[in-house]
Amino acid sequence: MRIRILQLGFVLVVGCSSTSVEAPEAGQGGSEPDAAQPEDAAQPEDAAQPEDASSMAPFFPCGTPEPAVNGLEMCEPGYQRRVGPSTCASIVPRATMIMHSAFPDLDECDQDSDCADLHLGHCAKREGGLKYVCVEGCMEDSDCSAGRVCRCGDAVGRCVPAECETSADCEPGYNCIMTYASNGCEPVTFVCQSAEDGCAGARGCEGFSVNPTFCAWSGSAFGCTISQCYEP
Repeated sequence: MRIRILQLGFVLVVGCSSTSVEAPEAGQGGSEPDAAQPEDAAQPEDAAQPEDASSMAPFFPCGTPEPAVNGLEMCEPGYQRRVGPSTCASIVPRATMIMHSAFPDLDECDQDSDCADLHLGHCAKREGGLKYVCVEGCMEDSDCSAGRVCRCGDAVGRCVPAECETSADCEPGYNCIMTYASNGCEPVTFVCQSAEDGCAGARGCEGFSVNPTFCAWSGSAFGCTISQCYEP
C-alpha cells in the first residue's frame, strides 16, 4: 500500500521498503539550494592570527646584570652573557704541579712546562672530557681561529667554540650566553638564546627532578637535564 502526502511543496513517499524526499519545484517555496549565504564574520579556528609581539619576548631576560668581568656580565637568572672581548692575563707557565684529574693514569701532563711547544701552552682539562692534556692558550680573540673566542681563565685565556661573540649577534632581546657543551666538561661555548629555550642559568628547571638538574644546551635550544659529563 502507498500513501502520498503533499505538504508545503514536498512530496513524501512512504512505503514498506524505502523513504525519499523530492526537491520542490521552482516557485513552490523554499530556498534555492545554491543561494548565497551571508558571510560569517567569525574566523575559522585555524585561520592565521596576527602574531602577538609579547610572545616573542625572551622568557629569561638578563634583568639587572652585575658589572662585567673579562667581557662577561652575570645576569639575574644566573647565566653569564658576553658583552665584548677582553684582554686576558697570563701566568703560564706555572711553576707548580697541576692537580691530577679523576683519571691520573690517563692524564697527559703534570705541569705547564710539559706544554712549552704550544702558544701559551698549559696543562688543563681536554675538550669534552676530564683528563688533563696540553692546551693552547690565548689572551684575546685574535689568538683564536674562526668560530672561537678567547675566554679568560685562572692561568690564561682559552679559545672556546662560539656561535655568537656578543648579544648583538642574536635576535633582538636575546643574549649571547655562556654554557657548557657537556655539563662538567670543558670547554664552555657561547650561543644565542631563543624562543624555544626551556630554561636559562638557574631558572626554569625547578622541580624537574630530585637529582641535581642543569640547564644545558642541546644543540638547538636550552633545556633541563640531569646528565653530566664523566668522560675521561
